[in-house]
Amino acid sequence: MGMLISLIGTWIQYVAQSWLVFQLTSSTFLLGLVGFLSSIPVFLLSLFGGVVADRMNKRSILIFTQSAFMCLAFILAILTHMKLITPGEIMLIALLSGVVMAFDAPTRQAVVVELVGKQYLLNAIALNSAAFNSARIIGPALAGILIAIIGMGGCFYINGISFLAVIIALFLIKLNNGPKREAKTKIGKDILEGLRFIKNNRTILILITMVGVTSLFGISYVILMPVFSNDILKVGVKGLGMLMSAAGCGALIAALLLARLGDFKYKGKFLISSTIIFSLSLVLFSLKSEICLYI
Repeated sequence: MGMLISLIGTWIQYVAQSWLVFQLTSSTFLLGLVGFLSSIPVFLLSLFGGVVADRMNKRSILIFTQSAFMCLAFILAILTHMKLITPGEIMLIALLSGVVMAFDAPTRQAVVVELVGKQYLLNAIALNSAAFNSARIIGPALAGILIAIIGMGGCFYINGISFLAVIIALFLIKLNNGPKREAKTKIGKDILEGLRFIKNNRTILILITMVGVTSLFGISYVILMPVFSNDILKVGVKGLGMLMSAAGCGALIAALLLARLGDFKYKGKFLISSTIIFSLSLVLFSLKSEICLYI
């Protein structure tokens, strides 16, 4: 519940921040650059973040990262409210958020195992995804309304406050802490061991490759949604919120379906089919947008 509240705030900020960048610059390039700056630290530092999660108390890491996210949200809110915000400052905050995410994401994913154990892991991952995608529906829809009522600065304040829910939850939960890596081993050695394990495990290598390719070439469409909503579809910020919520709605249905199926057979074929459907849907969305542009 704490994560759900926090993620709703995060999605409200994501939509408001994207709209703010586009309103300040009217530049598709800068819109993409902000998205790149928030993602590149995750790409470069996630392996290091995973090693840190193995060596340290995961709850302490998450309390620190969530607090850092909260501080960055309030800084963005204050600068926007005082009308001092610039594209450069948004880029810096996006970069810092990406650095924090590089430590938060692997720790948050690893902590699920310690909370529920391997027996219920698949259901826990599905329910975790359901919470994420529920927020992905609610947050953008609220953002489209809240931007018109309290402005983009107000949206950033709401996100900052929402992190209190997950921080309080982290203080309340008890973890079945798994075995920690020996701090005597070098971090570089641990990273190389992880890469060697991926290389020698064909299934994991394929899964990571699929996630990497889909994230790089597929999910990036989300960054350009303000352009689609404003310049192509002509639906404004409320339309932007609805477009983002629609994607979350489909993802929530899939997450609930996975939770219902549990540990079922043919997961590999299911994954491949889902990836193909996602790719075709993205192509259809692009073609439809091109038709709307010419109309």
